Amino acid sequence: MKVDDASRPVDLAQEPDFSLGSLQVRPSLREVLAGGEREVLEPRVMQVLVALARRPDQVVSRDQLIETCWAGRVVGEDAINRCIARVRRLAESHGGFSVETIARVGYRLTVAAGAAAPAATSAAAPAVSIPAPASKGRALWIVGLVVAALVIGAAVYIGVVQTRSRGRAQQALLLTQIAELVGH
Repeated sequence: MKVDDASRPVDLAQEPDFSLGSLQVRPSLREVLAGGEREVLEPRVMQVLVALARRPDQVVSRDQLIETCWAGRVVGEDAINRCIARVRRLAESHGGFSVETIARVGYRLTVAAGAAAPAATSAAAPAVSIPAPASKGRALWIVGLVVAALVIGAAVYIGVVQTRSRGRAQQALLLTQIAELVGH
């Protein structure tokens, strides 16, 4: 597999089958086979498994997972955590690989000693990986939050100003009425 292939979006229909230890992974069918048993995975879970398997023993950041599996869309932490947990359960039940969390960096899929490395990643990986820039989706999400906060702040400010203006207008009217009563 080319180095550039690791960062391209995961299209399950185009992904080749591969092995993780005794586990046969068939992305286009969303299934894994082990010991004669067949298990069908959710599409997003399979995409995360493929994205991690493309880069065995390398760290894949959350932003890279969002780019390759969610096409850069805004994704909650729970969605990523759920997919990683499901891949981990698969690893625990069938063995041959594991998924390690690298705190504040990402995830690393490691193939167990003696188990075959993923066939789809047979090309040598670079010794040093350059971190990917923050995803556009996440940046847009942050910009959206800032804009929303500004709009809410402006609405509150306008509401306070209008309330004060009404109060001052009522005070002025009351003072005018008192002045007229005292003056007559």
